Amino acid sequence: MLKKITKSSGFNDSERALAKLCSRTFLDLWSYPSLWKPEGKKGINGVGTELCDVTIVFGNSIILFSDKDIKFHSDIDATTAWKRWRKKAIDSSRRQLFGAMKWLKERPQDVYLDPECKERFPFIEADEEYEFYLVAVTRNTYEATARYFGGNSSGSLMLHSLENYPEEETPFCVRDNRKEHYVHVFDEVSMKMVLQELDTAPDFIKYLKDKEHAVRQLRYRIIPGEEAFLGTYMLQNGPLVQRPFEKIAGAASGDFDFLQVSEGEWDAYSSSGLQAHRRQLNRGSAFWDDFITLFCKAILEGYAPNPLGATANMHEIAVRSLASVSRHSRIILSETYQAKVKETPRHVRSSRIWHTENKDQLIILVLTPRRQGKTYEEYREERRQWMQSYCYAAKVRFPSKSYFTAIGTEPGIGDIRSEDVFTLHIPELSPEELESTKKLMKEENILNDTWQTKRSIYSQDTDIRKPIRNQLVTPGRNDPCGCGSGKKYKKCCLGRGYDMGAVHGLVHPR
Repeated sequence: MLKKITKSSGFNDSERALAKLCSRTFLDLWSYPSLWKPEGKKGINGVGTELCDVTIVFGNSIILFSDKDIKFHSDIDATTAWKRWRKKAIDSSRRQLFGAMKWLKERPQDVYLDPECKERFPFIEADEEYEFYLVAVTRNTYEATARYFGGNSSGSLMLHSLENYPEEETPFCVRDNRKEHYVHVFDEVSMKMVLQELDTAPDFIKYLKDKEHAVRQLRYRIIPGEEAFLGTYMLQNGPLVQRPFEKIAGAASGDFDFLQVSEGEWDAYSSSGLQAHRRQLNRGSAFWDDFITLFCKAILEGYAPNPLGATANMHEIAVRSLASVSRHSRIILSETYQAKVKETPRHVRSSRIWHTENKDQLIILVLTPRRQGKTYEEYREERRQWMQSYCYAAKVRFPSKSYFTAIGTEPGIGDIRSEDVFTLHIPELSPEELESTKKLMKEENILNDTWQTKRSIYSQDTDIRKPIRNQLVTPGRNDPCGCGSGKKYKKCCLGRGYDMGAVHGLVHPR
């Protein structure tokens, strides 16, 4: 039985607003407001110290958020007001973020869900190498920034990484210290804008990574505002292109010491029709989000079925594999998953395979009919065996893949439906496993019409459990077909076989 995971909601209104925004983007299983460390805790009932305001743990990526709601005094000189505000907001956030990152690197097992530091946070591993992304959300300068710069200024803080630039004397201008870990500084408006536009964990993490690469590795030294960078990113199709700023930087003359992102790029993107078209397409991915959310809730509330005795971490790995695809991929997954389930006759075992942005992973949908005389739990156990067999068969078909996420459910439209998900890591197959898997594939017609790939001999000592042979009651030739078409069985699904495997790639060649 899994244990319920109780989360904080944040201490004040601004932290709760940020936590809500993060929960919508990263989903509840990976977004945690106010984790705690035992530093400063005195006695059994003492209270520790807050790690940071929101922590995102998504695979080997950790995003740390520091939220500062500091009043900006617009009634005094802008330079003086900026210095005071910057020290309390940006500088304070940086210290908190650096401290949290240092703690997680040195004491990853000493992180807790509660102030008393009694409930250990389960999703940070001591032996994992994490990539850290630091985000400071600093509020209350948006209107003052717009007034200061005038014209068509959006109100976002200016970002630069120029050496010997007098940051202290330039209001609303944030300098990147290239000697330290990169800190992304957002105001409350630009933070909401980015998370609404890039509203999945993979998309947001890629944005942070691409931004750091543009500033630290390329020649981008001046960003007039976060919305200008975001607009440029989206116009370059950043979510789907590797390192989208390299092409622009490569085309620029080598005579320039640095590059600057153009102002007005956000307006160009939002008025071009691309944003509206993208948002319209994104509505088609809601099914996949809802699908993942059901599993997230079951894990957090502790009621996820657990026939194999898996830990919360093992459940998280399986569900994360579903959430590790971009918004673009979720659109395709939502459409093709639902179509595959609906179009498959209820008496037919069938499958579908998707390639994702994660080049080492496959997602496999296994549709298994329920045999007569089986209880539902017996059916689900049999289905899980089929799912495991399909993972091994997929390894034979695609030997370069190592991670196989299987989703099991019923084919067709029915009154009862359940889903099982697990991920198997199969780096290699032994000669014996390869032989037995090929035999099973031939006997049970598993993945028989996927394309052929180069076959090799591998080794892996995980036992394969052969499913029970399909003993479904097949309609007679002149009986109504079980798919619901209204046709006779002999003129509909007869001869289609038990498996109609299909392969669909989520990432199309560009």
